[in-house]
Amino acid sequence: MILHHQLRIVQEQFYSLKDKPEWRYLLFRYALLPRNRHIPFYEHIWWFCFHILRLAGLFFSKRLFLASWHPGLKHGCANPSGTVVILDDLDDHSDFHQVCTSLKGHLSNYSSLAPVLITGHADFAFYSRLGWLVEYLPKTLPNHEAYIARKKRYLAWRYKYALVLPLSAGRATEEEFKALMQQDFS
Repeated sequence: MILHHQLRIVQEQFYSLKDKPEWRYLLFRYALLPRNRHIPFYEHIWWFCFHILRLAGLFFSKRLFLASWHPGLKHGCANPSGTVVILDDLDDHSDFHQVCTSLKGHLSNYSSLAPVLITGHADFAFYSRLGWLVEYLPKTLPNHEAYIARKKRYLAWRYKYALVLPLSAGRATEEEFKALMQQDFS
């Protein structure tokens, strides 16, 4: 029951930020929308002609369509709800590796999910071995609270359709984790 309570707290904190991104900052820092800069008229004409030819099947980009697929890469689904955001809620990082490894074992039964870990613990070689995407969010930076809050809002917006789990879910038994996932998927 404690795990379900922790899950609800983490989800409420994460989902409360998802509709509050700072658009002015995002449009300046990341080119999210196509109309955020002046595009010359001849570029509009060129792109319009390119898209018409491509839609008609008369033009294919060699760079995009004829490139070989690296055999070591795995094809993942483009479904945004197939993402699992794992929030680092551990206070003591002494058993951090063990909890992450245990959570990876729990998530191996759900192969369609792509895990994203949001943490302030910088051990990127370990995350690489886990095969997880990592969003580094330092816990404390002196005089940078505004940056941390802005990045939290951005990550909540970016992963707004994702399933959210606390990292402490790695301490759960197999039965508890299955119950947690069934509750969350329903």
